[in-house]
Amino acid sequence: MRNGIENMVTDEILCAVQSMAELFDTPDARNAGNAIWKMLADFDEDSWHEKVNSGTIKEWQQHYIED
Repeated sequence: MRNGIENMVTDEILCAVQSMAELFDTPDARNAGNAIWKMLADFDEDSWHEKVNSGTIKEWQQHYIED
């Protein structure tokens, strides 16, 4: 929560990303879209700031690419 406003990825955003991923032409592109969907579904703003500040963001992102 920042400045009293809760920031989160909504179901609507996840639906939009899912529908975009389904439109991609190649399996690699669809896999990339699905990786982004998984990352957003797990997104937690507080954890994001911790990862950015500690320099562990690349490892966290790589986790979604390797799934």
